[in-house]
Amino acid sequence: MHSSTTIYSQSKYFGDFILQKEEVEKIKWFNFDELTRGIKEKPESFTLGLISILLNKRIKNAKDALK
Repeated sequence: MHSSTTIYSQSKYFGDFILQKEEVEKIKWFNFDELTRGIKEKPESFTLGLISILLNKRIKNAKDALK
């Protein structure tokens, strides 16, 4: 049985977590506050895909709050 790894705190992946060494410079786990602070302080350290996912999540949360 595979363990579950949470990715972007949204999706679950049931399999081995395998990194492509040639694509990864550094690995670090962040809580949400640390992640958003890091993006504000040094956005070039994060992928545009991750920033896009977080922005879309914030927009969805704001829309949901208006309902």
